[in-house]
Amino acid sequence: TYLTQLLEFGFFHADPHPGNMMRTTDGKLAILDFGLMTEVTDDQKYGMIEAIAHLINRDYTEIGQDFINLDFIPRGTDTRPIVPALTKVFDAALAGGGGKSTH
Repeated sequence: TYLTQLLEFGFFHADPHPGNMMRTTDGKLAILDFGLMTEVTDDQKYGMIEAIAHLINRDYTEIGQDFINLDFIPRGTDTRPIVPALTKVFDAALAGGGGKSTH
């Protein structure tokens, strides 16, 4: 639901947890607590989709570029030195078990 809200409609809810959702009497899902919200541009939405695709495919070199495209890292930054760290962190995350599973 939160991903649909973000990637389809461009609304980012910064506090997505089950306590901020409820079922209405007619069976619909209602999202609550819009205190930590912002809108994202189409470029940001597509950038996030690209980053997710690169993450799923474990294409960590491209995630560095995605971080630049999303303005997380300044343009012109050489992201090659962070690829080993991205690999370690994201491989552990994709393996499951949370942060404690890092080797």
